[in-house]
Amino acid sequence: MTDINIDAKEVIEWLRQRRKVKETWSQTLRVLRNKSKAFLESLKKKDIPEVAPLVAKFSSDKPLLYSDLQDLHNALVKSKEGEKKTFFGGYASETIKELSAIMKLMDREFVHAAGLAYDMSQMLTFDLPAVKRQLKSLNAEIADSKNKLGFFESSIASAKREIAARAAKLGGTADATSQLNHLFEIYAARLPSKLQTIVQAMNNSNCKALIENYVAFSMFSNDDKEAPKRLEQLRRLCEEGDLIVGLQGLEGPANEEFYRAFIAERGFGAETEIDTSDWDVAEGGIAQPTVAKKESLLTSREKREAVKDAIAELVCFLRARTYETENEKAASAKLSSSPEKDQLLLSFPPEKVAESLSELLKIQTLFEDPEFNDICLLLEDEYSKSLKILDFEKLRFLIQKNEKNIVDCQKAIVANEEEKIEVEKKQKKIKREVVQYKNFLVSILESKFNAKFTINLPPL
Repeated sequence: MTDINIDAKEVIEWLRQRRKVKETWSQTLRVLRNKSKAFLESLKKKDIPEVAPLVAKFSSDKPLLYSDLQDLHNALVKSKEGEKKTFFGGYASETIKELSAIMKLMDREFVHAAGLAYDMSQMLTFDLPAVKRQLKSLNAEIADSKNKLGFFESSIASAKREIAARAAKLGGTADATSQLNHLFEIYAARLPSKLQTIVQAMNNSNCKALIENYVAFSMFSNDDKEAPKRLEQLRRLCEEGDLIVGLQGLEGPANEEFYRAFIAERGFGAETEIDTSDWDVAEGGIAQPTVAKKESLLTSREKREAVKDAIAELVCFLRARTYETENEKAASAKLSSSPEKDQLLLSFPPEKVAESLSELLKIQTLFEDPEFNDICLLLEDEYSKSLKILDFEKLRFLIQKNEKNIVDCQKAIVANEEEKIEVEKKQKKIKREVVQYKNFLVSILESKFNAKFTINLPPL
């Protein structure tokens, strides 16, 4: 027996070359399939119990194969329709006659084999690749959704850590951020100790004498009449300890002890009056105190900046004095230039210059403390407090948005996984049908040509 190998997509061409199918085979196939479809629809309407289960398996959307027609014919023959015979022993049933005529045409023109080869080629060329592309797309979408899911979860964790870090900076926990105003009060309670440190540094320094010396020197040497004005805030700070705090802009639970401790801890509570007559007493504490306040370093950013500028100016002066005292030649030249100027310079002894410079640099560092300035801004400015609240709200909004995104991603993953299952089922069905069609085709060709056929399929 001859062995014949044919590529699955070349079967029709192989049949055409051997003139086993006509050039019009596709039109004939279309006509016969339409007749088969019409026959199936008419069969569904007939009361033939033996055939009904088989008919129910066939779909009107899918053409009947020759093997399907054979199964229907065998079922009809075994039914009451098959009992109807002619005088010569043939089948008298019109249903069987109609089906036999369709099968005879398919077999005579070899159309049924061409139809199988065509359907198999279509599945290999279009249906199966389309399903593979769909699966690839679904896998990509699932992977993308999982990547996004990881990103959103990481973003939420990062935002929660940031909230916890910001809350810790304010002296609370992440749970306490639901009552931000109260948390701000806890944060502001750090200020008294910082102020006390500044006051102690000022009291322990030669700052007052240095200011008087520098002002006198500047007015005499450079005719700088603005020097007293520039150093006024620093002078007042040295003389009066003008660090009185106006506690406005803080709402929420509070109590008298907190504010009295706030004033007393700085050591100059006598300069501040607390008017308790207008305090709104509510359950759980004082809702909003009224503090009789005067403009101070903490309630005036301009004054704080003036103090910082004055300190920076004195630092420059002391560094110049340090250079002069260390350079004897330069110092000698200075002492010979103007007796009045020399007297002013020597009124602040050279031995105190280095000590005062060190003290002033320490005070400068205290005033530049980020936390100190942050608390001052929080106390003096509703806008600063609003920005802090907004920072927390942005993080909360980010968490809420990403939580919604996580839900959407999870839904997308579930939907794509479900669709993937259906597509995989479709892929398996196509592969199964390709193999089935190949086996049917091999059986038909071997019976027709009395040879051994092998139809080669591409990787499925």
